[in-house]
Amino acid sequence: MAETEKKKTEDTGEEALSRKRRTALVSYLAILFAVAFLLVALSMVIENKRLQSTNAAIKNDSQKTSANLNKTITDMQTENDELTEQISALQQQLDELQTEADRQAAEAEDQISALTAERDSLQEEKTALETEKTELNESLAAAEQRAADAIEVSELLQKAIAANDEGKHKTLQNCLEKIEPLKDLLSPSELEWYESLIMD
Repeated sequence: MAETEKKKTEDTGEEALSRKRRTALVSYLAILFAVAFLLVALSMVIENKRLQSTNAAIKNDSQKTSANLNKTITDMQTENDELTEQISALQQQLDELQTEADRQAAEAEDQISALTAERDSLQEEKTALETEKTELNESLAAAEQRAADAIEVSELLQKAIAANDEGKHKTLQNCLEKIEPLKDLLSPSELEWYESLIMD
């Protein structure tokens, strides 16, 4: 729509202009185009020179940057090599420490096993000693009881003999009944006395 109106306006202007004025206008436009072309060409020449100068500066900067970068890369490579050597040395130390730790752990394990076996052996000996002690205590208690019973049966026999001499038959019978379960504790001579009392 805007282009149509513009075209109509231009057509109207052209019709309004005379041929002379159109010729002058064309000449004027041609001069303007020539000046513009010269300005553009001059600008391009100046821009080209500026670009060449810029490219040269960029090239120099690039070379410097490349040299600095190469130096930096070399320094980094050297540092990397040094770090690699340090890491290798540390890894070797770590391996040696690990080997030593494994050896000490194995020795400690062996010592623990030996101590455990010794402890178990001592525990068994302790249990055996405690059992033996219990058996000895039981034997001692039995022996003490047997001695007490022997003393008691001897006293009963003497009491029975005295009762027999005194004619105390009830006391005699009572003593003989108490002696009966313990008669194996009597000595041979006491046993003869016991048997004689029974027969009487």
